[in-house]
Amino acid sequence: MKLIMEGWRGFVAEEQIKEPLLKNCRYITEVLGIDIPLNESRPIPTKVTELALDRYDEMNRWWAPLNEGVGDWWARAKELGKGAWSLLKLLKSLVTGGAGPLRTYSKAIGRKGIGDIKQKIDNFMNIIIEKKDAWNIPAIANLAKKAKDHISTAYKKVQSVSGWMGAIAKTSLALGLRWVWSKIEGLYGHAVEFYKKESGVEDAISNNPLQKFIDKAEEAIKGFAVGVAQKMAKMIGMAWGDVTAWYSAAVKVFGGAAFVLDSLKSTLSFAKSRGIAEEEAIT
Repeated sequence: MKLIMEGWRGFVAEEQIKEPLLKNCRYITEVLGIDIPLNESRPIPTKVTELALDRYDEMNRWWAPLNEGVGDWWARAKELGKGAWSLLKLLKSLVTGGAGPLRTYSKAIGRKGIGDIKQKIDNFMNIIIEKKDAWNIPAIANLAKKAKDHISTAYKKVQSVSGWMGAIAKTSLALGLRWVWSKIEGLYGHAVEFYKKESGVEDAISNNPLQKFIDKAEEAIKGFAVGVAQKMAKMIGMAWGDVTAWYSAAVKVFGGAAFVLDSLKSTLSFAKSRGIAEEEAIT
């Protein structure tokens, strides 16, 4: 009986939230990712409302494992861990709570989680590719180009996904980029330094630091060039499961909860600092 009452209260609360949302054009277009022709925006056509209802229910099913008071939610929370539970709840509020929070989060993930890091990764790869002949590293350069192409493909795929699901896809990409960056971050400054030198002649001294850099770069690139496509494809694909499956996949793909939580925390903290709180009203 207790479970029945909990389910009923959840249903009533959900219906009270759902009705005004499905009359909100911004919510339908920006959060649910449904285009409404300008000449049909008022009143909202029945076919659009029906599609919005389906999308809304799909969204709720994806986030359902985080619903408190429903079924064995406490067991799920314990399994995820306090840190993951809190961050995922905040992520949910940002990407489903309204057009305003979603837009701000998307900008945050685009700027801090994707744009800045992708630019540095591209710079690093371009240096390796451009110096293929000068440094006599054709094999490494080819691997760098493949990795760069894989990242570019994932980036383009993510840009084609809209609404809250687009935000999750972007978050998946951001995790992948941060994972790649973690492999080359310590080498980035050296890559830029050696690139600026006209030749490698001066590196014949001091145990040939250029060759040391090349060896480390080769090791790093080999470490992610082959797997980066599969990792990113899996994470972006997991966006179609549910939130716990997505998080569990991230932990497995990127080698541990600590990395995933730290990566999520930096972007979520940035978005939250822009004035978005977990309890922010739906807009």
